[in-house]
Amino acid sequence: MTTTELINYYADLLVLQYRSKPKAYATIQTLATPVVMPQVTVQQIDFSSDPNGGAVTLLYGVSPIVINWNDTTPTIQAAFQAVSGLGAVTVSGSVSSRTLVATFTSVTPPAAILMVSTNTLASISGPVTVSVTEIDDTLPIAVQNAFNVIGPKTVVGAQLDVIGKYAGVSRTNMGFTTQITLNDHDFMSLIQLAIIQNSAGSSLFEIVNLLNQFFPNEIFVFDHKNMTMDYYVSSSVGSQDLLQVFITEGLLPRPMAVRIRIVIYFPDVSIFFGFRSYNAPAFKGTPFNYYNNYNQTWKWLSYKDAIII
Repeated sequence: MTTTELINYYADLLVLQYRSKPKAYATIQTLATPVVMPQVTVQQIDFSSDPNGGAVTLLYGVSPIVINWNDTTPTIQAAFQAVSGLGAVTVSGSVSSRTLVATFTSVTPPAAILMVSTNTLASISGPVTVSVTEIDDTLPIAVQNAFNVIGPKTVVGAQLDVIGKYAGVSRTNMGFTTQITLNDHDFMSLIQLAIIQNSAGSSLFEIVNLLNQFFPNEIFVFDHKNMTMDYYVSSSVGSQDLLQVFITEGLLPRPMAVRIRIVIYFPDVSIFFGFRSYNAPAFKGTPFNYYNNYNQTWKWLSYKDAIII
């Protein structure tokens, strides 16, 4: 079995499911770790212009790596290799060419992304900005991303089904009138909402924070302050079938004893019609339209956008 096949095999198994079986987990960990974890990672450091003074400090974890504006490539490479665990790092390019490429080899666990800590680099045109990009998404990181439910939705197929099992949800559910089978995009959103439901408790503050973590500017709650609340769900979260499952499975989190009255499903739930006062404009609101000045981008709600529970 090749290295790639072995990594894919253990990724499909999802090693974490064996934590409750110490002997199996220990065996899999012993076999997989030497193959999966040491890796090659390539990170590119870009400079916005050619510096003529100052220095930038990069952090690898908590270890600083200082790069002066006039350091040679061998000097920079030596600075990297001086960090514990980075003895095999190689560096190419140069500061004057505005690009450095650091290649991390035999790093266990997967190499951390370099972070800019302090930056005093300057050029004749002003301050020099520094950015770091991972340009080689290696297999161990790809394996981690394959089970990551926050950020880019890279989990697909059977991987989603495994994660759904842990979150307590299924791809196939009953809608309002018929059975619904969700596609990968919708199922990912269902899993994310189930995680929020499992974690939120009964605090509205906590619910709002978790929704913002998983669905920023896509799902909002409106508290009527009379033990009822409404949900506003953007169509970017998923299909109308998904919204039905949210409701039939009771996955829209709510504080204890609070009733959800209405769920709004709309392309953009961040801005609606609103008034303003003399003191300040309406927050994320749009005004009335006029016959002689009609703006079709100002959205309005209708009964067809609402589901009354």
